[in-house]
Amino acid sequence: MVNLSKTKSFVTLKKTRQVHSSLRLPETEHGPHHLLKQKSDEWFNLRKTVKVTGSTAYNALGIDGLKSQKETFQCINNQKEKPAPTEQQQMAMKHGTENEIHALATLHSKVMPAFFPNLTYYEEGIHMITANNKNIIGVSPDGSIRRSENLSGVIEDIVYAVECKCSYSSYKFNTPVYYKIPTRYICQTMLEMRSMGCQECIFLCWTEESTTVFKLRLNQRLIALIINESVDVFYSENDKPPSKLSSRAKEIKELCKDISNSSTFIGEFPSVLGTLHTNELIIDQDNLPYQTFQTTTPTLKKDYCEKEMISTLVSASTVLKEACQLNRKKASEVIPIMLSTVDRISNPETGHAQPIGYFLRGYSVSTDVMRNIAEDFMQACFVNGIHVPVQTFDGQWINLVVRDQQGNPQTKLQLQDDVWKEVKRMPKKVIVREIRQLNKSKNVVSKLDGRTINVSGYTPRLPKTSYLIVSAQSEINSEASEVTDSTEIIGEVLDSVMTEDISGSEIIYKAVSIQNTQDQIEDQNQEISNEAEEEVAEQ
Repeated sequence: MVNLSKTKSFVTLKKTRQVHSSLRLPETEHGPHHLLKQKSDEWFNLRKTVKVTGSTAYNALGIDGLKSQKETFQCINNQKEKPAPTEQQQMAMKHGTENEIHALATLHSKVMPAFFPNLTYYEEGIHMITANNKNIIGVSPDGSIRRSENLSGVIEDIVYAVECKCSYSSYKFNTPVYYKIPTRYICQTMLEMRSMGCQECIFLCWTEESTTVFKLRLNQRLIALIINESVDVFYSENDKPPSKLSSRAKEIKELCKDISNSSTFIGEFPSVLGTLHTNELIIDQDNLPYQTFQTTTPTLKKDYCEKEMISTLVSASTVLKEACQLNRKKASEVIPIMLSTVDRISNPETGHAQPIGYFLRGYSVSTDVMRNIAEDFMQACFVNGIHVPVQTFDGQWINLVVRDQQGNPQTKLQLQDDVWKEVKRMPKKVIVREIRQLNKSKNVVSKLDGRTINVSGYTPRLPKTSYLIVSAQSEINSEASEVTDSTEIIGEVLDSVMTEDISGSEIIYKAVSIQNTQDQIEDQNQEISNEAEEEVAEQ
């Protein structure tokens, strides 16, 4: 049990009337907002003057959805009675109120001595955010961490805002503490930093067993969006609830998720219980709003710190081992590596193969990992003079054969499969354009008489001997006319594909027809070349 009244770094606010008296303010004048003790009548009254608070911003801005934003709008503008909290909500609020002192005790005894040894915790009242010289948002942080022990209440010394949550769940198997700041608390922490003029916030989640601590930084873009959205929704002349979520609300939600994921996790600490004895001797200065307690330094044994450090290190080692065991993935199966003869001849005494290694497989093994394992075993066999001409394995590792390490196909069938998968995703116009490029005519100009032969993808090979030029040229010209007729057929098919609105199956059918026509053209071109070469050889 940690007694906060004996903690030097704990500073509390005086009661509201005492603050008013300490500052020597007239009875008709209100004191500074941040010096109003929380849960006091003055604090409740001031909180009612604003429509948006740190705890309601999540629903009011539409981050929890349009339905929740509408209900919040109607309740704030007295268009609908605020629904009574459910039994579970009441238990959660009671749990948070009762255990807040324990969260602060854990902060002072476990966190601050290690990470903020020279800073002091201050209790806070309510802070206001203004727009157009009007209070629009009120936030009440659980406290602040400051550089000095100045009891005057000057907020310029604030380094961190402090927000404590005491996690509560009626479900037995839920994770008790937060290991990531929930998005519903991001707006609240941002508004606290903005209202107190600091750049960072300490977020603490307390449970009876352990406490997690986070640190997050102020995001100016998110603050601007929150203020503008609050003004447009709750302080405009329109008294109707929003009919749809604004683009600004959607951006706020995305920013909250990003900030939640990028916040700094300081650590998880053992929780302690705390108490505050207000009847302890108080150091009170009449002209200051804050008060602190008289602390006494306990007498420690010389070997106390050394023994505690050794005990902590031993406990840490045990916890790390337990965490390692808990995080290890259970093996789903064992994969042996067997070595056998090519014939795989077996007998009852020796079996068909001998194991040379094994490994435990987790939930999944990638092809690259399996390829590296196979190569390691192949290298080990080579070093020991064992020639392995063939490898066999299950069908799930087929990519070891049909693809290389870069994923390129190694067989004709795999190449065809890849091409087909790529082509079937192509739109109609792209397919037609590719086919047109494949069948684009080339102009081959004969050096004999200047005739132009249009041949699809074929350049005729003319004989080099002078006495066969005339006969070979006439043969090529006659065959080229047939090729030209074939290319006209291709053009007609492509024109019909481009002009008609036909289905994918018809495109494939006509594409196959075009491919068959192209094959015929290539066969004719090859025959022309072969006949010309044969005639040259006979002569």
